[in-house]
Amino acid sequence: MNILNKIKTIVAGRKKSFGVSEIYQSKELKDSDGLWGTTSFLQANEISLYTNRAIAKRAEKVGETKFIIRNSQGEETENEDLIKLLQKPNPEQSGFEFFELYQKYKDLTGSTYVLLSGDVEGIGIPTKITSMWILPSGSVTEKYDKEGVLLGYDYKTASSSKFYELERIIASKYLSPKNPRKGVSLLQAGAYAIDTETQLSQNQANLLRNGGKIDGVFSFEANLTQSQLAEVKKDYEDKYANAKKTGMPLFIGGNAKYERVGSTPEELSYIESKKMTLNDICIMTGVPKVLLAMFDDMKYDNADGANKMFLKETIKPLIDNLIFKLNQNSYITQNNKFYIDYENPVPEDIELILKKNDNGIKNYYLTPNEARESLGYDPIQGGESLMTPLNIMPGGNIPKEEEKLKKKQLK
Repeated sequence: MNILNKIKTIVAGRKKSFGVSEIYQSKELKDSDGLWGTTSFLQANEISLYTNRAIAKRAEKVGETKFIIRNSQGEETENEDLIKLLQKPNPEQSGFEFFELYQKYKDLTGSTYVLLSGDVEGIGIPTKITSMWILPSGSVTEKYDKEGVLLGYDYKTASSSKFYELERIIASKYLSPKNPRKGVSLLQAGAYAIDTETQLSQNQANLLRNGGKIDGVFSFEANLTQSQLAEVKKDYEDKYANAKKTGMPLFIGGNAKYERVGSTPEELSYIESKKMTLNDICIMTGVPKVLLAMFDDMKYDNADGANKMFLKETIKPLIDNLIFKLNQNSYITQNNKFYIDYENPVPEDIELILKKNDNGIKNYYLTPNEARESLGYDPIQGGESLMTPLNIMPGGNIPKEEEKLKKKQLK
């Protein structure tokens, strides 16, 4: 059987046993039966454009968190050591880079682990935290006793292995319903969407790299020699194997025919498939399309609203969880003498505040100073009273003197 017949036989067999989505399924996904591991998600983030930008956008916003230190009474205070730790967690990373990486590991692998280091006394527990380091999630294993109680964490590298006590590690996960002890990647539910986007992009790039549309084979009734086949191939490449010439008519002489053996990107609706994949990834990550530079049919008001919703419904809960995890560790909070807070990343709706103030003053339930305070302005003299018209009198009983005066006037 010659090579052309072999190709036709293989492709015919694939058409019978695979659907379109399965044809584009990557070997890694098929081999893993749809279950990706830590390394697979890290690799997907590197090669999937939509996924990479969506994960980066989430991490960037978490990295921009502005921390506030409060004392045990809830008052804002200054703690130089704690502020330095948050702004420069270690000699190699700024606070922005550190917490950005923290969120990326959590999104991609389902778990993130922070090692606390500092001044040590006795059994190796830091008495003062001077640096924080993010450990690669795939290198950390949780260690339990026979009764299922978490004892600590084993950290293994190619050259060493070390055990860390619970207090030395800040761990945060997206808990898996199947196994609450393990984290599940944010991308797990979108594995097929990511794979489809990657394979479509690779397919399109290969088509262009190989000279445009390659979706069939030439077959000849006569047996051609190797030199004749080489001459036909060279003649085709010279005239048609160029992306600029894709779609030009092809004329074949002699006893030859052209047979389609594969689907073109048009038949697979390449552009529409890419859009559908983008929608899936936006749903999966909670990042609006407008933040990924997709402005199709998007007005400014809608884009502004989408950004506010993203900060409120996606980013704020992530920061809330981060702050909770930091405050949970007694070494960070110096035995609960201090706790960490943050500035709300969701911008205030000034238009709504102005409407509330205007309605409050007109209906006599807000003072001018209360309205000014809502906008961050200082109070003014005389602004602590409600602005009520002179013709409006408070309800209740009329004083007896006024009642007698009215009776005299009626007489």
